[in-house]
Amino acid sequence: MPKNRYPAGPEAMDPAALRLFVDVVEAGSFTKVAAARQTVQSHISRQITDLETACGARLFRRTGRGVVLTEQGEHIVVRVRAWLADSEQLFRDIRSTSSVPMGDVRLGILPSAAHPLLTTLYARLQEQYPSIRLNVREGQGGELDTLLDGGAVDMAILFRYRRPDSAEERLLASVGTYLVARPGDMLTRAPPSTSPAWPDCRWCCLAAPRIGAQCWTRPHAAKASCCRPRSKRIH
Repeated sequence: MPKNRYPAGPEAMDPAALRLFVDVVEAGSFTKVAAARQTVQSHISRQITDLETACGARLFRRTGRGVVLTEQGEHIVVRVRAWLADSEQLFRDIRSTSSVPMGDVRLGILPSAAHPLLTTLYARLQEQYPSIRLNVREGQGGELDTLLDGGAVDMAILFRYRRPDSAEERLLASVGTYLVARPGDMLTRAPPSTSPAWPDCRWCCLAAPRIGAQCWTRPHAAKASCCRPRSKRIH
């Protein structure tokens, strides 16, 4: 028979297993946790089953939409969170006395920015700070903001359509936004401008809310009295 990964008794209190337990509580789904950890749902389910066996009690009840805590799970989750917080604080205190940077860094990033940025970052960390473990989570703009607000990541590389207006954000790089038209079109014959004078033209509105280009195009359309433009919606 396969050996239980988490043996019964005090040795079952593996921090990694308890962090997984809390992650599943917060996500309410094995599938979501598996996606965040870039693994398969069955792997998460198996680890939770091993933990339940080691604890001698069911911690989750499976539902059609995910999982919810059992009465026993509700009883221990507060204590588990407190234990993990105390352990992490102890580790931070130990690290603060060390001259070598170490520990976990949780980074959120847009999928389109992951390569080659992350491969370069990982190589430099391995060379200069081998004791730092990089935990990367991908997401779109709004998802990354939510992860930051909820403390699920320590920092994130975001794409904004305006310069940072907060001391918490730092501009890393700027890229241009280009208007593409057929050769000789009146819109592209004029020299480049940061504040173009929009003529009466047929607008192409990008589907909300996932396309952030609206943050830039709509204010210009409003200034040109084109608040209700003729439009085509692209999905």
